[in-house]
Amino acid sequence: VLPCRAPFQGESEYDSFRQSLPVFEKKEEIVKIIKENKVVLIIGETGSGKTTQIPQFLLDDCYENGIPCRIFCTQPRRLAVIAVAERVAAERREKVGQTVGYQIRLENFLLQVARHIHLISTCREREISCSVFRTTICFHLLFSVQS
Repeated sequence: VLPCRAPFQGESEYDSFRQSLPVFEKKEEIVKIIKENKVVLIIGETGSGKTTQIPQFLLDDCYENGIPCRIFCTQPRRLAVIAVAERVAAERREKVGQTVGYQIRLENFLLQVARHIHLISTCREREISCSVFRTTICFHLLFSVQS
């Protein structure tokens, strides 16, 4: 079982920006709905914070409740995978490979070392199975789903 990592401490240059995002207003509601349902559809404008904040909301909630977890986030484009991983790590005052890792077609950036949030490209999605993490809560978030 992977240990839970404490939410970050202290002020960050990102804190006021994060709190100004539309998704931040619905933090508790989003976490509650995701935990209570197997499938949830969240619709929001580009830039509302869905991609960068929801995984962190879930991670922090699991930590606060003493529950180890893995969060897999699927992005359709390689550059988006890298950019989101770097942004989320920066917001958590970390480097990629600590709490946040990513995996794309030819590159696996410390996925085994990263503790909780894994960004993957759509082409790797079928390789991810939550069943291998039976002792942890597992979330699989799909972003930029096209109709």
